Amino acid sequence: MRHQMSNGGISASHWPWFKKMYEIVGNSLPLKTVSEEEKSIGGFVSSLKQTKNNNETTTFNNVFPERSQRLKQSLPETLTRFYPFARMVTEDLHIECNDQGVYYVEAQVSDNLSSFLAKAYDQWIHKLLPFDPNSMESLSETYVVMMQVNFFDCGGIAISICPSHKLIDDHILVKFLKAWAATAHGSSEEVYPSFVAPSLFVQNPLLPKRSSMLFPMDKQGKYVTRRLVFNSLGLGMLKAKAAFASSGFQNPSRIMAVTSLIWKCATEASKARYGSQRSSVLSLLVNLRARSFPPRP
Repeated sequence: MRHQMSNGGISASHWPWFKKMYEIVGNSLPLKTVSEEEKSIGGFVSSLKQTKNNNETTTFNNVFPERSQRLKQSLPETLTRFYPFARMVTEDLHIECNDQGVYYVEAQVSDNLSSFLAKAYDQWIHKLLPFDPNSMESLSETYVVMMQVNFFDCGGIAISICPSHKLIDDHILVKFLKAWAATAHGSSEEVYPSFVAPSLFVQNPLLPKRSSMLFPMDKQGKYVTRRLVFNSLGLGMLKAKAAFASSGFQNPSRIMAVTSLIWKCATEASKARYGSQRSSVLSLLVNLRARSFPPRP
């Protein structure tokens, strides 16, 4: 098995240093390394060298290779059960049955996981992803699944997975993670997905070949993102306030309470800016499996 190494980093000296390894992991061995063109999409432009103390080097040399090998050995076995994950997205809404594999990246991060998460900046979190989410490069629209395994100096691991929502939703992704974890631990309990969607959602030949999945009211332009953190105490107070203000929901969910607060603040900010109340639309993703009759797997 060969590894192609690509060193990358961030220009600011106080940001963590990342060392990345790129591979295509299929449901059958051997593994195939990624080409230089594909690596340039997933990597970073600038480089930053940073020395490491002996304890950190010992931790990486002793712990991470074993965990890396276990993950890479169990992943192909898991993909044999979730075989659509190892395919390619072509022509927008078509899946090519070629068992090409998943886009797999390993990154060594010179930082502790707890301190990394405490920074709470989107540009930091994005470094844990296998590709730039703001990039329009074709690679992110080619592989059904792209993943990056991040090894921190403290011994912690963060695995980020970017699946194509054209084929995979959160429910199936959770099943895949459980199956991968069980296989990596040598569990005899095997988790299998249920491929019944074609019988439930019959293909419509009249559907445009390149039907966009974007909401028709979405606008192009520059956007600002913010990460809002609600602790358990704040969520409890927010749910109680929402239940008191609404007679229809005595026990609103966390999603309902937080979404209502954000939407309220957004509409008030819009009114303050434009001087009047403007129409707004809020869309939410809902898992229909448990709500259908009979319930779907």
